[in-house]
Amino acid sequence: MISLYLDEDSKHSQLISAIRRRGWDVVGSGEAGMDGEADSRQLEYAVRLGRPLLTGNIGDFSRLHGEWLRDGRAHPGLIFWFRYDHSLSDLIRAVLAVMERQTPDGMRDRVEWLSDWL
Repeated sequence: MISLYLDEDSKHSQLISAIRRRGWDVVGSGEAGMDGEADSRQLEYAVRLGRPLLTGNIGDFSRLHGEWLRDGRAHPGLIFWFRYDHSLSDLIRAVLAVMERQTPDGMRDRVEWLSDWL
């Protein structure tokens, strides 16, 4: 079971509310005071929280993931979703499936695709 950090691309208020209504722990970048911060800072913040980061910014975070692995830096995981390919209900269902079935150790330094959980 994991908790999540959502960057600006993913911090949809209905998504956050739906996750919390089901009793799960999630933090959005806005409430963390991280809106407008660089992607590298977003990932560093997720590391400080010990939470996988959910993002629709696949290009930048794929690059960061590769850099971190090359540099031997660990992160709590990345969860990617294609912002325009899924309805909100599909997104909620996939996020909850990842949260229910993954563990912090299982997510470490990994990338998960929400489309694989639909």
